Amino acid sequence: MYQATEYRDKPVEESMELITRDLGENNARALKIKIGGMIRAMKVALMASALGKSCTPHMSGGDLGFLYMMHFVSALPNAMPHHEFKGFNTNVIFECLTSPLQSVNGAVKVPTGPGSGVDIDPDFIGKFQLI
Repeated sequence: MYQATEYRDKPVEESMELITRDLGENNARALKIKIGGMIRAMKVALMASALGKSCTPHMSGGDLGFLYMMHFVSALPNAMPHHEFKGFNTNVIFECLTSPLQSVNGAVKVPTGPGSGVDIDPDFIGKFQLI
């Protein structure tokens, strides 16, 4: 399945007890679906929530993908308490003034600044060529 609308009837069939989203690869390997992006993933999570189903997204990518996943999870009404998380390792040089971005008792304070909540070092960005 590739569209959120195609996914709509699957939880209704009671064939799924758990909805999982891979925000890094834009697919949920366990369910063999592809629903790219935050908005589409949120639509699926909200459909699941309306049916009393839980959602546990995970992040299999790297770099700043963990920020994307944290923001997504923080907005879910039906997020489960455990998520696949690869850690804070990244080659991206950035600063976060609103969160220490550390796990304390298994929880991380989600950044609250604009966008992803971090400021990426302009010199780091300058190393890349516009295409």
